This record gives sequence, structure tokens and C-alpha cells, in this order.
Amino acid sequence: MQQPDNVLTSQLPPAPEYGFVGRTQNFSDLSISLSTLPIALIIGKPGIGKTDLALHYARISEADLTYPGGVIYSQITVGSSFQKLIHEAGTSIFGISFGDLNHDEQYEALSKHLINNATLLIWDDVNYASSVWEEGEFEKLKNYLATWEPGTPSNMVLISQTQDSVEDLSTNANTISVPKFDQNDFQELASVFIGSIYGDDPSKPTLSQLESLLHKLEGHPLALQIILPLLKDSPINIIESELLKQTEINQDILRSSFETFYGRASYRVRTHFPIISFFKKRVMLDVLTHFTQSASYKAVFKEELGWGATRALLRGSKESGVLASISPSVYLIPNSIPPLLGEKLYRTQSAEAISNLEQEFTRIYADTADHFLESLDENPDSGTTAILAEEENFYQALGLALEAKDWASSQILMQPVAQVYKMQKRFIELDLLREQVLNTIGLTYSSALDNNSIELWEYIKGTTSSDLIEQNKISEGTEICHELLDYLENNQADNQELKLATVYSQLGEIHLLTRELDTSEEYFSKANDIYQTLEAEDNSAEISQYLGRIRYFQGRYSDAKAEYNKALEIHQQFEDQEQMVVDYRFLGLLSQLQLKYEEAESWYKQAQSIVENYGDEETAMLVYHDLGTVFHAQYFFEEAQSWYRQALHLADRLGFQGQMAREFHYLGLLSQDRGELQDEAEEWLVAALDIKTQLGDYTGCGDECRQIALLYHEQEQFSTAEEWYRKAIDFFQMSSNVDKLARTYGQMGIIKQELGDIEGSLEWGARTYTLVNNSKLPMLSQVINHLATIRKEIGEATFDQWWLNQFDEESPIDDSVEENEGQHE
Repeated sequence: MQQPDNVLTSQLPPAPEYGFVGRTQNFSDLSISLSTLPIALIIGKPGIGKTDLALHYARISEADLTYPGGVIYSQITVGSSFQKLIHEAGTSIFGISFGDLNHDEQYEALSKHLINNATLLIWDDVNYASSVWEEGEFEKLKNYLATWEPGTPSNMVLISQTQDSVEDLSTNANTISVPKFDQNDFQELASVFIGSIYGDDPSKPTLSQLESLLHKLEGHPLALQIILPLLKDSPINIIESELLKQTEINQDILRSSFETFYGRASYRVRTHFPIISFFKKRVMLDVLTHFTQSASYKAVFKEELGWGATRALLRGSKESGVLASISPSVYLIPNSIPPLLGEKLYRTQSAEAISNLEQEFTRIYADTADHFLESLDENPDSGTTAILAEEENFYQALGLALEAKDWASSQILMQPVAQVYKMQKRFIELDLLREQVLNTIGLTYSSALDNNSIELWEYIKGTTSSDLIEQNKISEGTEICHELLDYLENNQADNQELKLATVYSQLGEIHLLTRELDTSEEYFSKANDIYQTLEAEDNSAEISQYLGRIRYFQGRYSDAKAEYNKALEIHQQFEDQEQMVVDYRFLGLLSQLQLKYEEAESWYKQAQSIVENYGDEETAMLVYHDLGTVFHAQYFFEEAQSWYRQALHLADRLGFQGQMAREFHYLGLLSQDRGELQDEAEEWLVAALDIKTQLGDYTGCGDECRQIALLYHEQEQFSTAEEWYRKAIDFFQMSSNVDKLARTYGQMGIIKQELGDIEGSLEWGARTYTLVNNSKLPMLSQVINHLATIRKEIGEATFDQWWLNQFDEESPIDDSVEENEGQHE
């Protein structure tokens, strides 16, 4: 993975409006702890200020550049997993491309970064891991923390409510217990709260008047935040007396403070505020308003709340210190509040009433999910932000929907979260989400049919197979497609024909990827027959594109153009500009392969006109590259260089490192083809190699090394060429690209022969033959022909004996091969 060049921009939650007060000794303890051992465990009661302490340390460290590798905060919540923590850290550091790596590669890339770059990870609410994570996930966390040895430049802070939930996590950790505030700090915090609550009100209480009350609050910051606003309406001694009574009943000071607040709240607050217990972490005013205006809500609470009353409820709760807000329409819920509110709700409402409220909550979030999914299509950036902000509430609603066997709502609730996971390449989390739902509805279609969840099963299986094909996971994708096919061919499903066509098309894609062209065409033809019967022209156009690609791989370029022209005609009819660009570009490529360069240029220029008109710079970058290749093929070097440089400029500005490497590569080829520009060609190719090295693209690195080797090979600088071929071999071995590895082995054999090292040439030729033969690669005949030239040079008897000694088998070369070789010469 490419290492980030600069310190990451802040991704920490906003600081409290009153700042960080006190805790000087705790802060010092945390700083010293992290300087001696890599991990610190922060333990404390709910609402005591654990997270504030950790985040204050993080903000100070961020400002001081203590951790140039990044400061990253994550929470363990519903829907969380150990892999989600790894992914959040990795994408914060490396960007979205981190999601292209598999689990082991992500783990390795992050570990390497943490070893080489001082980084701070803060993982909050670790005590929830054992209850919300899948089986085995907690053990993964434990094993991971065991790798954090003393001397590691990076640090981790784990936050938990209880000691027993984290005590066996790591031996390389110091534990910091966050106690109640000491008297001086608590008075300072009270002074800040009073200033925030009362402002310039001359009647605000003084610290001396609060001395007894502060003592009873036992240094608990959230309890203080809840109690102090009550002093606006009642004398201190009354509030203190009520708190004392609650403390005698409840023992816990936070619960006692909440009960004091709740007992003095209005009837409307006591009636409606417990509904907040349904929400996780945050509540949106609009969503809550939809809830409180519903018929189900009115049936339970005997009244509905309009927008104004709902806003007043939330504002009043914020002013009472029970909620916080990040905007006039979004309110944050402290972790310790929902359990207290939930108790109120369950004590005052029947099981049937609560079930009805759960169904209404599910319905409202299903509507919200549907709306957010639309916004995701219209504006991906803001849509993604909105969905991730509500991720926990979507999971909450999904859990209720699955429990109620409301399969339709379950599907709607899954979709926006699944789409964002896919966009952000959070594939492991996406797989986990699907697995959790399938475990509920049934892993097989027979189980799903039995409980009437077959449409949800179809949705999960269909999107999974599509994603697997995109990720080039052929065997897994094939298995799911045949599972879907078995179901659709043996059961009467809704829209059966259209669904069958979709699966046939996916199987066509799979066989196209594996170059089983006849089988691919068979499946695409089956799909197209259905689409034409249903008059689904847009789908038929897509099939024409696929058939065009098949003809392309068959070398039937005119037939391929005929298919793409069919697709283009339909796309023009529907004014589908995006697909028209796809058609124009592929038609340009086909014309180029037919050496019809003016025609190719015309197709590319039509694509250029559309993308520039719509301001689509990403596709424009690709079209500029296409135009560069057209002029390059005609040896119009200046024009080609101009187009390549325009593509390079856009790639650089848009931050597409891979495309920049591609342009460097082609500029290198251009310099090589111009002749007498060997140094310039090598500079371009080395620039491409540097980027691909940073990106961890080992196959691409091998390509650049082999191209540089060919550059020196052409100049008959065989020793230097050999050095670069060896570098290419190392990279192809790292990427397990057998085809390119075999071809480079072959080049090494030729180099050795040209250097007069016949024995070396024979060894590389034999190595090439073994790899090609074992892997069933298509270039076996060329390898045998090369071995035949060596056999002729050193003598048949010597060659055959050497081969027998090495492989304990007869030489693969027979007389017919040598006769053909002789005729070729």
C-alpha cells in the first residue's frame, strides 16, 4: 500500500462545547502509561468521562504532531466487528483503496504502517464487543493486541466500562481507572456548567452554595450536568433533598440524578421522552417527528406530537443535560441514558404496545432508508455521510424487522448500508451483514421458502453473486449463480423470466472472464431471448455489448463492431449518454485494431464531446489516453505525447495514481519508439515503477521492470537487461502471475543464449517449459521451439542426456519439432 505523505486531517468527534475540564492527574497518567507500554486500558463507570479523557489526549497529540501516522477513533457498536476496526483504521490512513485488499493483506498493511509510523488508535466501548460481535471476533482482537510489543512506536487506547471485559486482552497494557472528579476539579467543572446553563443571570448559584450538593454528586460529570439545570426552577436544598432520597433507593449516583430529573419533568416529558430508548447514539428531529405523528404512536400514548412539540421535547432534554446536540435537528444520546429510558418505557407500557412501537420504528426507518438510497444515487458524497451517521439506527431497525419476520422492511433497511459498504470497499463487513441476515432467514432457498423470506434471500444471493463477479471471484460467483438458477428453474418466482435472464447474464460474464467464449455466448443468448420477449431494450443493449466483447476476443472485429453498433442505436434512442461513451470507446478500439485510425479517432472524438460537455473529467482522462494510443500507433509522436500529457494532468489533479502510472508507462513506450531517447524512456518507466511500488501493484511493477529490460535488450546491453528481467521475475513471483512469470523466464533464456551462456539458457528454458507445461499455458509450442534451438546448438545427445538427468524423463523435443525449426530458419 502507498504510505500517506502527510499527517491525516482530523477525524475525531467534536470537542464538548464546555471543553475539557480538570483530570490533570488522569491526563498525566495516560501520557506516562503510553510512553512505557503501547496499550492503555481506560476503565470507568458510565458517564464518568472516559471518552472525554481519551479524546482530549488525542486532540493534544494531534495538535503537537505526536502521531504523524494519524490519530484514529472508532466505536464498537451494533453491526461492528474486529474487521470493521481494522478497515476504519486502514481507510483513514490509506484511503478507500485499502478495501481492495483481502483480510490478511489489510492486516499486514496496517501492521506495517503502525510499526513504521507512530499512530494512535482509540477503540471505545470495548465492553460491548463480547455481546455485539460474532463468535470468535473477540479472540481475534485479543490475538491482535498480543502483537503490540513494547517499543512499538504506535499506541492504542481501549475504553471500557468494566475491568473484567478487558483484563485478559493484553499483557502489554497499563490500566487507568477513571475515578470520580476530585473536589477541586469538580468545582471547576461545576463553574463551567453554571456559566453554560445560566449565562449572565444574576440569580445563578455560587460554588459555595453548591458545596453540599456537589459532595453528594460524588464527582460524576454527567450526574452534575443533569442536576444543575434543575436549580433554575427550585432551591438548592429541595433538589439536594430529592437527590438524597433517590440515592438511598438507587445507590448509583447517575441513576439517582436521572430519577431526580425525571421526577420533576412535566407529564409530557415523562410520557414521551422514554421513546428515545429506541434510538442508538443519535436521534434526528425529522425522524422522531414522523414517529410521534404516527397512528401507532398515538394509539399507545393517546396523543401525537407535531414538529414543534417534538422539537421542544428534544431542546428541553438538551437544556436539562440529558442529551447533547450537534445541530438544531440532530441530538446525541449518551450511552448510559437509553437503558434508563428503556426501563421507564417497559414499566409503563404493555408488551403489545411496545411491539407496535417497534413495528412503527421499523417502518419509519425503512422509509428513511428508501429516501437515503435515492439521495445516494443523486449525491453519493452527502448520501454516504447521511447513511453512515444513521448506521446504528438502521441496524437497530433491521434487528427489529428480522425479529418480527418483516422481510420486506429488512431488505429495504439493508440496501443503503450494503450499498455504502460496497462503495467504500468494506467487503468483509458487507459479507458479515449478509451472513447475519441469511442465518436468520435460512441459508438455502428451501429454508427461505418455508418462512416466506424468499425475496430477501434472492436479493442477498443476487447482489452477492454480482459483487463476486466484479471482484473476479469466479468459483464463488459461479456457485451462487447455479444456486439461484436451481431455485428459479424449479420454482415459480415473481418476475421469474427477468430473474432468469439476470442469472444467465451473470453466468455469461463469468465464462467471459475465464475466456470460455462459446459457453459465455450460450448464456448471453439465453438472456437475450428473454429480454427481447419482454421488450427490455436496455438489457438487450447490454447483452450486445457483451457479445461484442466475445467477438473481440475471438478476433472477429467487424462482428464485434456490429454488436456494439446495435447497443449504440438503443442507447442513442434512450439518450443514455454514459453508455454511449462506452460504445464509442469500444468502437474506437475495434477500429484501431483494424488499423482504421481515422475512424477510431472519430469514435473517440464523439466520446470526448460527451464527457467534456458533462464535465466528466474521470472518463475524459480515459478518452484522452485512447486518443493518445491512436496517434501513437500512427507514429504521430507529438500528437500522441500531447494526449498522454492531458490524461496525465487530469490523473494527477484527480489523484488517480494508477492512471498516472499508466500514462508514465505509455510516455516511456513513446520515447522508446521514437528512438535515440533511451534515457528519457527509462525515466518515464521508472516513474511508473515508483508509483506501482507505492501502490503495492506487484504485477504492474513486474511489467515496468520487463519493459525496461526490453529497452536494454534492444540496445544489446544484455547484462543490464538481465538485471531488470530478474527484478521483473521477483515481482511476478510476489504477485503469483504465472503467465507473465513464464514469459519472463523465456526472455532470460534468450538473454543467456545471446550472452553465450548456453548452459544458463538451457536451465532457464527448462524452467520455462516446466512452468508452462504444469500450468497449461498457451505458449508451450514457442517454448519447445526455443529449446529446439538450444538442442541444435549443443547437440542432440548432450541435450537429451542433460534433460534425462534433470527430469528423469525423455526430452519433450521430437524430430518433427526440429524439422519445423529448420524450415522456419
